Amino acid sequence: MHPDHIGGLGAGTRVFPNAVVYADQRDARYWLSKTSMAQARADQQSYSDFFVQMLLGYGLYQSALALRLLPWIRQQPFAPSYWSFSFGVAALANLTLRLHERMPGRLTAVLAPLTLAGASLVIGGLMLGTTHLAWRGRLVPAIAR
Repeated sequence: MHPDHIGGLGAGTRVFPNAVVYADQRDARYWLSKTSMAQARADQQSYSDFFVQMLLGYGLYQSALALRLLPWIRQQPFAPSYWSFSFGVAALANLTLRLHERMPGRLTAVLAPLTLAGASLVIGGLMLGTTHLAWRGRLVPAIAR
């Protein structure tokens, strides 16, 4: 049994409370010991750290792409497709905050609030642009009759 493949059994949650769980006695002995559970949580922590770093890379990629396209984007009228950048922007802000939480330092202390402010401005701009299109009746194309 592996902690991320057993449907939350290691966390003590019961998705199917009437289910009978069959496990090898060696697995049960291992996973029900406090030492093993503590180690599993530490292992899960390292997996989540890797995932955080991976998404940080994705956020940096999206930001670099958006900066590269910015001159072209500024020449175009606002389109709902610009929301495609919101995940990368939000991921970058969230992940710099998480990195600062886990590994506090001068760089993360500066980057975390700056990326949060930048993401808030970008997403606020997306919201304003979307609201403006909706107000003008141009958010959703008219149905041809």
